[in-house]
Amino acid sequence: MRFIVYIDANLSWRVANLVRTMGHDPRHVATLGELNADDGKIWKRAESENAVVITKDRDFLQFCGPDSGAILLLLEGQNAKRSVLLEELAEKLPVSFEKLSSGSYFVRIS
Repeated sequence: MRFIVYIDANLSWRVANLVRTMGHDPRHVATLGELNADDGKIWKRAESENAVVITKDRDFLQFCGPDSGAILLLLEGQNAKRSVLLEELAEKLPVSFEKLSSGSYFVRIS
């Protein structure tokens, strides 16, 4: 399954490039003119497209639920150097997207 994926401002655009190599349609909030948008606005936009939001921001948990139109992929404990983070995500994101494809509305990556 191919996902539209919103990459939150707290993550590098390189995460968007990684997501693209996995066959999904990434959209970094900076390229959407939403760099300073509040979390609710980003979530609403993701809901309108049944998209995935990838973030380190736990505040998104308040929006996430089985009846929401969007999906949350929350990165926790990911304070490593950018290169290390990207290596870890390259390993963990495929499994996370498989879980999302099977109907999960929330996946935590730690």
